[in-house]
Amino acid sequence: MGWSPGTPTALEFAQGMIEEGGPYAAPDGFNSTYLSQLSNYFASNNDTYLANLFANESKEYSLLNNLTLQAMAAEVAGNTSQAMKLYKEVDQLAIDLYMYVYTIQPTNMWIIKPYVHGYNNQISWEENPLTNAAEDSVYWWWEK
Repeated sequence: MGWSPGTPTALEFAQGMIEEGGPYAAPDGFNSTYLSQLSNYFASNNDTYLANLFANESKEYSLLNNLTLQAMAAEVAGNTSQAMKLYKEVDQLAIDLYMYVYTIQPTNMWIIKPYVHGYNNQISWEENPLTNAAEDSVYWWWEK
């Protein structure tokens, strides 16, 4: 999938990859309501093992989603110390749930010689190189 965050903030990543209903979390099945329904289904068939398993997983994903929402709200409110604490909890819980295995951090950089600059010393319409747009730089926009 080609989604990437619009800004390099924790909120943008958490919203897309971890928040329930996000563009990665939803198709990956991180949905506490669905897991709760599975638990009820297995409980109705007297399968207590699977019923308990899905009930516990539903609670964990619900906790994760609530923590994610709290962290994003703290970030938006400008309470960076609280947001950082909550995002750390979110990350650890996501790792504990084996949601994703982090292997790399995707980054893009512009490496430019000091004598190279944007046309008329402007680069305002270029996209943010820290997110997904580093490769959008068009060669003719640069001048020496």
